[in-house]
Amino acid sequence: MDRQWRGKLCTARNDPHMYTFDGRSYEHHAEEGDNILYKHSVYGNVEVQHRIANCTDGQSRAKCNCDVAVSAGRDVYVINVCNGYIDIGYRQCWDKALTVKKENDYTYTIYLPYGTAVRARIDSAPFMGEQGGRVLDISVNPSIQDSSGNSTGLCGSLNGNSADDFDNESQFINDWKVQINASLFTNDSYHKDLEPWVFPTCTCKKITGGNGAFSCDRSLVGCTRGTLAGYHSCGELIESRPVRSTSIKSRKPEIKIPVLHQRFHVRNRRRAYVWKNDMARSHCEQELKAIQDMCNKIPDTHTNVSLENCVLDIKITNSSDWLAMSKQSMLQTCQNEIQRNSTVIKDLIEKAENKNTTSTGAAETHITTVAPPTLAELNILKEILKISETIEERFCMNNCSGSGICVNGTCRCNSGVGAVDCSIDLKKPPIISGILDHGLCDQNKTDCSKIVVFGGEFTSSNLTCRLNTFYFDIHGTPHNESRHEVPGHAETIVETICPLHGLRQRRSIDNRFVVGFHVSVSNDGENYDYHKQGLAYIYNSHCQTYGFAKDKEWIYTFPLKPCDLFYYP
Repeated sequence: MDRQWRGKLCTARNDPHMYTFDGRSYEHHAEEGDNILYKHSVYGNVEVQHRIANCTDGQSRAKCNCDVAVSAGRDVYVINVCNGYIDIGYRQCWDKALTVKKENDYTYTIYLPYGTAVRARIDSAPFMGEQGGRVLDISVNPSIQDSSGNSTGLCGSLNGNSADDFDNESQFINDWKVQINASLFTNDSYHKDLEPWVFPTCTCKKITGGNGAFSCDRSLVGCTRGTLAGYHSCGELIESRPVRSTSIKSRKPEIKIPVLHQRFHVRNRRRAYVWKNDMARSHCEQELKAIQDMCNKIPDTHTNVSLENCVLDIKITNSSDWLAMSKQSMLQTCQNEIQRNSTVIKDLIEKAENKNTTSTGAAETHITTVAPPTLAELNILKEILKISETIEERFCMNNCSGSGICVNGTCRCNSGVGAVDCSIDLKKPPIISGILDHGLCDQNKTDCSKIVVFGGEFTSSNLTCRLNTFYFDIHGTPHNESRHEVPGHAETIVETICPLHGLRQRRSIDNRFVVGFHVSVSNDGENYDYHKQGLAYIYNSHCQTYGFAKDKEWIYTFPLKPCDLFYYP
């Protein structure tokens, strides 16, 4: 079996420092623009693009990842944090070729149909002026399909030979610039004419009788923990789009959300002196030591890359402001390897102890063997598993931002703060910038049992939707009706689902023609912004029509007899 791809990783981190699958490091912050990070030479309609832009207060030449777009066939998923805006979600979704998982509030993994995975983490960047900003940490985990030089782009050709990745760094970067008409970041990416996905698709499924293990039909990559992200997964978007989005140019509004919280507990001020190389290295080694010492005992965690990136960041910016991101990148890479291998390691140990000679073949591992491991190998596996469990329990994302304590790998936040790293002030209501399809839902043609709200930042802690209902009578006069509070579901930090399940509604009222909702959202179930609410309408095209007036209000033409309107399934 081809093992050339095992343990390999391609990364674009911080400002950004690049690392190819075969271990070639180079810098990519000469100029702003879009590049092809990853492409497949056999599956021609697969591509990962990333955008870099200025990300400091102008006192250094550093530039950062602020946008990543992943496409497979007619599926396009984008995570954009450029210029203070946040856009996360599908631009197109027709083939169900991509699977997106929300690992936590700020980390998303996009799985390509043959097992290769693209992971993007949103980091707060307090060095980007008074309001701060956001940057992306991007990594690509290859699959067996990338071996033998099938991968291309800035990640290089995965063939075990780093020397053939490039000859001239600048020329290499320039060769993989995105042509303007091919960019997946432009507004027309919602409507681009893309070739469909016609190749085999890797799907994960549960193993019968397994201990939480997963197998994969066409690759050795396993399913990871997390929840499906996007408008209730790509499938539901396909079902709803023909009747909810074809007449509207954009599926959702642009969202600009200032970074008003400080995700890093300690912000290092710029030094009055110049950082020397040995001083920067010593500082990084000291700050990263606890994580590095433990992760070095796990195969293929690439801790040296994070350490070198830390040193380069200090030298480029003459500041240690980036150190927290280097620390989190090291931890994430380490935890990613643990997640990819822990199930198989446990299975190998169990089978060896039971003297079972059957190979598991359950999921991805770098230590897979047909024969049972020897006693020495078994002891090594047990030690790796023990260290892995210790790492998972001891370290939390961003050290809980100094606003909580880390308990068994999960932040236990102080009162009033939340999110996976305790970085969000729960008492401050999230911004609401709009409702899916301008808040209009035709129950004659689609399911209107939920309201999709855009804004942020939404966190999963105690998300609550407050729905103030009203209706229009036959004369077009609005009537306030009732208030409901329902648990919300944060699809991403900028997209929330407010379900209408269980809201009691009388089946028919003679003069009820249009049902509406004033929507507000709270991260703690108590604090709402009543001055900026979303507005949603449910109507029935069987007996009603509508128009869009200049003042952005929906105008309805009322029939001679009422419609039956429901807002519960």
